Amino acid sequence: MVVEARPSPFVAVAARDFGGLPSHLRRAPVPLQTPTAGGNQWQPEERRGPAWSDSTFLSSLRNAHRRMGAGPRSFEMLEALAEGAPCVITGQQPGLGGGPLYTWWKIAGAVAVARAHEERLGRPVAPVFWCASDDSDFDEVRTAIVATLAGGAQRFRLPATRWQAGQMVGSLSSQWVADFEAGLEGGAAACPSAVRDWGEAFGAQMLADFAQSGLVVVDAREPTLVARGQELFRRGQSEIATLRRHLTDRRRVLASLGWPSAIADRSLESAVFRLVGQRRERVTETSVGSEEILLPSVLLRALWQDQELGPLATILGPGELAYQAQLQPLYTYFAVQPPRTLPRPHLAVLPPLPGPEVQTAEVAELLASAHAARNRLGERGLDPRLATALGGLSESMSQLLEQWSSHFDGALRRSYQTYQRRVQREGMRLHRRALARSAPEVQRQWQWLWPLGRVQERTLAVATLRARGWTGDRVVDLLGDGYCKSLRRGRLHCGAFLTEERMDDGPEPV
Repeated sequence: MVVEARPSPFVAVAARDFGGLPSHLRRAPVPLQTPTAGGNQWQPEERRGPAWSDSTFLSSLRNAHRRMGAGPRSFEMLEALAEGAPCVITGQQPGLGGGPLYTWWKIAGAVAVARAHEERLGRPVAPVFWCASDDSDFDEVRTAIVATLAGGAQRFRLPATRWQAGQMVGSLSSQWVADFEAGLEGGAAACPSAVRDWGEAFGAQMLADFAQSGLVVVDAREPTLVARGQELFRRGQSEIATLRRHLTDRRRVLASLGWPSAIADRSLESAVFRLVGQRRERVTETSVGSEEILLPSVLLRALWQDQELGPLATILGPGELAYQAQLQPLYTYFAVQPPRTLPRPHLAVLPPLPGPEVQTAEVAELLASAHAARNRLGERGLDPRLATALGGLSESMSQLLEQWSSHFDGALRRSYQTYQRRVQREGMRLHRRALARSAPEVQRQWQWLWPLGRVQERTLAVATLRARGWTGDRVVDLLGDGYCKSLRRGRLHCGAFLTEERMDDGPEPV
């Protein structure tokens, strides 16, 4: 395992050693447009999307940012965009409790790349957050898990009582969502009263979290932007058979490189939805009436964004990278210039190291594996007599259970097997508790890295860090220039922040 030393409190590891990373990103990301090795060769192109020259669109954005309570830096960047500044984009759907932690990681990555491009261009480059509030996958955004200060996990789940099938999640009542978020530790994030719905409330949260970074939020439901996309949407739907063929061919190429298919077969049936009130309905016919308002499906959403906003780069997660790789033929087909696609940082946050008990190399080992590393590190501190007792008990119980199994047959056989599994499960639990007692700091670090036995950045909500006084701007500061250095070398940026303050225990594993 390679552990890279950094002057900041950051334990960096290679992609292959970051647990939970999808297999297609553990290998060289061949289908991606990554920066050329050598820092001086990473030069941004001058490009600008036509929407930034649309006065109606810009006026709408200014009004939306006033409703969302944007700070001075965001308005400065908005004006820079109006005057010709380029941008770097990332995006995410609204999510309960601020969404998963990687929402912050993506935005912090966009801010870092924008700043790196600013240095090379000598002019402002705006970080833009695409709020995908037009999404109608309610199950994906309705749950939040928050690690409490007392050492447990709060699980919140929005009921579906006020959501209709196909309804855009951003159109949900902001007050209704805030009432649920008020039960989160630290309470709901402050939200301006002028916001119209949850989509704007979520955008307001991100603007507050990154107030010093000059973040600009673009809501995917913005009427001028939707109107600008109608020609693309209609053409895409009328030529759906051709799009399907291109995407199917590309899928085969990616499969040969070991990349997953990101676009499901059902998604290849249609390129658009029709907007009915606040609901999306999938369009199956190839010809759509001119009076209908269309919204893009996964086949056209990224092309629409890049055609209208023209970002220098987009910061994407693992699934989005696979999705973007499959879409590449459509960029050529529609003559849309694709942006540079860059993988987001993959990060974890940990309490401070207590001293010699947990070394940096051991944190890196814990990053790599959920259970095996914790057991190995715990066994190093296990009392030899207790280790012998645990080993003897396990071996003796296994022999006894096997010895007596032949006496139970017929209907009793199944009951005995259930009993056998329970005994084995309790033995494993006893072993875990012994390991936790032998190395409590290792256990504490593990519970933070693997809350509930899952990957931290995809499990815990942003509210976990908000409750501890964190902001997105702090993540930007901690990230520093390390992320862009990794990108210039063609590497994924993976590792853990070691914080200065105690964060108490993480959620107990299940």
